Amino acid sequence: MALTRAVYAELEQIVGAENISDQPHVLAGNRHTMPESARKPVSPEAIVLPANTDEVARIVKVCNRHGLRFIPIVSGLISFAYPAQPDTIIIHLKRMNHIEFLDEDCMVILEPGIRHVQLQPEAMRRGLTYPAASVGPGGTVLGNFACSAGDNHNQNGGSRANRYLLGIEWVTPEGDVVRLGSPGTGSGWFCADGPGPSLRGLIRGFSGAMGSFGIVTRIAIGLEPWSGPKVMPHEGRTPNYVIRLPQDTHRAFIFKFPTLDAVRDAMLEIGKAEIGAGVIKYFNCTAALLYTTSANEFHELWDSGLFQRELAMPLYVYLATHSAREMAYQRRVLDDIVQEFGGEPVDPRIQRICDDTMDFWVLLGSLQRV
Repeated sequence: MALTRAVYAELEQIVGAENISDQPHVLAGNRHTMPESARKPVSPEAIVLPANTDEVARIVKVCNRHGLRFIPIVSGLISFAYPAQPDTIIIHLKRMNHIEFLDEDCMVILEPGIRHVQLQPEAMRRGLTYPAASVGPGGTVLGNFACSAGDNHNQNGGSRANRYLLGIEWVTPEGDVVRLGSPGTGSGWFCADGPGPSLRGLIRGFSGAMGSFGIVTRIAIGLEPWSGPKVMPHEGRTPNYVIRLPQDTHRAFIFKFPTLDAVRDAMLEIGKAEIGAGVIKYFNCTAALLYTTSANEFHELWDSGLFQRELAMPLYVYLATHSAREMAYQRRVLDDIVQEFGGEPVDPRIQRICDDTMDFWVLLGSLQRV
């Protein structure tokens, strides 16, 4: 069925006339995000913007009553955040942007509209941090922790997103509101599990349900101590800015290895030694994209051959410590491991780029440049 005027009116009554639209030019901007996909874009019937959990639940019930499909989105940074079949409405959650820090408990309660570029700086001002997913600043925090993989550049030191998820508020596919874990008993948001069987695996699992099981409207996540400054030091303006952190406690190194096996073995040994906030591998073309601010700049760098030569088998290691003494220890261990597997520093020009873009390791700001 197409969205009738009567059903449209029901949805409008829930969210208000200014928070729903079926105008063609609005729908056209919410069909498809990936031009290279072979799938033909399907237009949504409407876009609805609820303000709270109650409105989300009521919208879901209207959809069920009238045979409409629904897709919840915030940032829309992935192709299946958009309709694949007709008779689908988009439930856009960006108006749901309430956030509450519980500093004493090192946790934060937030709604889907909160993005990494909002949460990470606020957490740092409190001397706290969390493993921000490698999606760029505009990604939704709730989506990464509750509904998708949530992989991040600092997993070596901070693990994956599924280990940080605490209390959960969930609108089921039927439109019922369920609070999982401690919130369900009124005892706070500190745990996703409670008396009886746990439903956290249904919501989160290893990689998330990608919005397939209803809509998560609120979560709590755990926070960790942040070893850097409360405000990120920066020079210039985006995209041409420089961000350097104190090198006695924060350093990012790039090494080159003779083989991919050597890269792998070095990564394993660094993990066993329990050093390094971030230990990652990506190759020369990706690196050139991340460290340039325009297509012309990328091609100029690529044509020079520097990255092809130096970053054929690279390893990036970010050390984040709470003292200069801890940094000295981690650096000695790192140097021993790199030497053991035949690694060596890259060209100083590449290392210099790394030193000037420390936001890549902490705020993921460089991904915005891509």
